[in-house]
Amino acid sequence: MRKNIDTKMYQQLFIIVLFLSGSFLFAQESLPVRQPLRFYLDSVAGNDTATGQSPEQAWKTIKRLNREPLIGGDTVLFKRGGLWRESPLNPKSGTPEKPIVYDAYGEGKKPVLQGSICRNRTENWKSCGENLWETVPVTPIIGTKIPVNLTASWHVHQEKPATVRLETIKDKDKEDKKTVVRLNVTSQGETPSRIQLIGFSVPEDSLDESVLFRCRVRCTKPFVIPQIVIRKPNAPWTNFFQNSDKINVTKEWQDIDILLTLRNSASFGQLVFYLGGGVPDHSEFELQPISFHKISFPEGQEPINLDVGNIIFNHGQSVGFKRWKIDELKEQGDFWYDAEKKRVVLFSEKNPAELFQEIEFCLKKHVINHTNVHDVVIRNLSARYGSYGIAGTGAERMVVEDCDFSFLGGTHLYTNDRGIPVRSGNGIEWWNEASDYLVQRCRFWEIYDVALSPQGNAPNKTIKNILIRNNIIWCCEQSFEYWRTGDGVVTENVVFENNTCVDAGFGWAHRQRPDKRGTHFLSYSVTAKTDITLRNNIFCNAKDDSIFMHSDWKNGVKLYNNLWYQPNGQWFLNFLRQRAFKAEEFEKYLNDFGIEKNSLMIKPKFVDPANHDYRLAPDSPGLHAASDGNAVGARE
Repeated sequence: MRKNIDTKMYQQLFIIVLFLSGSFLFAQESLPVRQPLRFYLDSVAGNDTATGQSPEQAWKTIKRLNREPLIGGDTVLFKRGGLWRESPLNPKSGTPEKPIVYDAYGEGKKPVLQGSICRNRTENWKSCGENLWETVPVTPIIGTKIPVNLTASWHVHQEKPATVRLETIKDKDKEDKKTVVRLNVTSQGETPSRIQLIGFSVPEDSLDESVLFRCRVRCTKPFVIPQIVIRKPNAPWTNFFQNSDKINVTKEWQDIDILLTLRNSASFGQLVFYLGGGVPDHSEFELQPISFHKISFPEGQEPINLDVGNIIFNHGQSVGFKRWKIDELKEQGDFWYDAEKKRVVLFSEKNPAELFQEIEFCLKKHVINHTNVHDVVIRNLSARYGSYGIAGTGAERMVVEDCDFSFLGGTHLYTNDRGIPVRSGNGIEWWNEASDYLVQRCRFWEIYDVALSPQGNAPNKTIKNILIRNNIIWCCEQSFEYWRTGDGVVTENVVFENNTCVDAGFGWAHRQRPDKRGTHFLSYSVTAKTDITLRNNIFCNAKDDSIFMHSDWKNGVKLYNNLWYQPNGQWFLNFLRQRAFKAEEFEKYLNDFGIEKNSLMIKPKFVDPANHDYRLAPDSPGLHAASDGNAVGARE
């Protein structure tokens, strides 16, 4: 009898579940699902209040684009001839069946995404010594208050060995009785992230290029706040905005304005004070929120809150020479970025704007950020004047084609233990983790470090199925670089084929580098399980060595059917920091070194190399030198 009751009960439940499931599916099907759309951007005539869905209704800014919840199959079109200087482009992810496409429309030159700010006007500069000119300080325009709940939800995140206790109290000393957040600190921890004072939330539509947080602070022991950001409230913990000025906290109450500037395209965020390693042990830190404002700056006078890696004069006619102290400025074009005062000091015989029509400061930021982006096509765009063209971690199923990358890098990365500043900047970089990524028919030139590089040091990460083909690279310090370290690290099926690489180390960066390394194929430490192939390429002329291998990972790389050219007497291979073979010893290299076969050492003969036409001439020895019997180098 019991069995029959259970059976009837299960039958009834099954009928109910079917009914509810059908209702749910019906509800789901009745919800409006939009079809893929085209969105247009016009940097001159666009309007961010328009629909964005036709050339006549184009948006103006990348900021507006980054706010749009794109779906798989959408296409974003930038008007040719346009120029965007804004925050990094953060592509939205599509699906394997329907990628999101970023492309160009109209006639003319490729749309330019530019990571620089300009100082082209004479009033942007003032004399500060003999042949020395500094940028004029910029005064922000304080805009409307942003409606946020300043006193809500303050809480603290702490990690051992930090020990803190949070209180929220009323300030009895002030008539307005505004809330005071008090942090009792027993132990500060070791790094900024050990103590995080997390404040109010900020909606996405309230965020602009810069915002201002007004508050009062004091502490029983003076200190400098390590960092203040507006960040994503959940993983990955992306910093959208960050302070650039030092905030000195004293024993007495002081009113401070904290300017937060955009670092990455913003969505809904939270204000966070990173205090670990800064706020002293056995101290009491107090903060009283006052107001939160939008900020703007006069056109062409944006603040220089990021390190300047290079100065481009007249679209590359000449460049600056980055120095590290003001007393090192001795020649025309020498410049120093003063991180404390947020200014650039330039050696110039007269006001720089009288000498050059275009003066661009290349800032420390990505032009395009592909972190955790998947199922995206980027086509027909030009990325320049930033620290990286495209960079980030976790990119999957992406195509980058027919794009240009130029005059990138040179910003300060860190200072090594010998006190030497290390600078960085790459065309396309895959950091730690990436898969199923194609780069084809692109051009790379005048890049501080390398055109293309898979690299990283995080454990248990994989980079796989990266195909780099039919690209043209010239005057970068390196053409292709690889290094990866860490436990459980894998690099699988990375192929560099049919690329034309010319004049490694002959660009603007070489003269400025403390670590001159003009080479086509560079590798540093490699402990990863590695499978990399370089085939059917042209590698013509390198300032230092054609190949530089810092460590012995010969079993992880295969080279074949490449055409190399290095003048006789010049070094071809540097292995373990020892020069091993000169150009005229190429056959000995093929026979003895064991990583390459069926390759040539001979001049490739280009159509017009002086004008960067690197197609093979009709009598080139490379026309049938590839593994399939066709031409080496870029074919398309």
